[in-house]
Amino acid sequence: MTYKKSFRCFLLHSILFFHIPAFSESILFAQNTFDLRALNDFLFTSSDTSSETQNDSKYSRSKFGHGWKDFDRDCQNSRHETLIAQSLSSVAFKTYKNCKVVSGEWNSPFSNERIFLASKIDIDHVVPLKWAWERGAINWSKTKRVNFANDPNNLLAVEARLNRQKGAKGPYNWLPPKNKCSYLKTFSEIVDTYDLQYREDEQGYIDSLKIKYCQYVK
Repeated sequence: MTYKKSFRCFLLHSILFFHIPAFSESILFAQNTFDLRALNDFLFTSSDTSSETQNDSKYSRSKFGHGWKDFDRDCQNSRHETLIAQSLSSVAFKTYKNCKVVSGEWNSPFSNERIFLASKIDIDHVVPLKWAWERGAINWSKTKRVNFANDPNNLLAVEARLNRQKGAKGPYNWLPPKNKCSYLKTFSEIVDTYDLQYREDEQGYIDSLKIKYCQYVK
């Protein structure tokens, strides 16, 4: 229980026990009758609106949907469809239903390392969800955010270690060990496609990275 809720409980008990005069007739009394429900609403609801508003503006993964979606309902969600699409050879599934990929052959675009077990792979959002949230996605509809989180153009099969090292960072704070130019181009294309807005100095810094690793800015 939070400090505020503890204080409200204390205040409620004090009013009931000591019969403290009402804050206002509309809250505590109706035709000289003690209105406990009104008091409870006043104490426990009146200040919750601001916290709900704050929660609405705070990032959480659920703002982009709960996990990977299976849009076509073929039992393969976006993670497994990405594993299938990006494997260099035929994949093997966990069961005959062909829903979950367990092995294949992936070349990580972050390191150029070959990976053969799906359990060793994370699906990276090139433009991280939290990064996008803070640069415009907060204003999107829930449907658009879910589509963004499952957009195959924004998904890469990479080793879990590097994906977790990257976290929610953009190119301003993190670049993969290999294929930096390709990563920067893909990142910029997704930002442009979804009309996300760089923070101050980010655009210029990313352009300088393109000059360094790609020998051009576009």
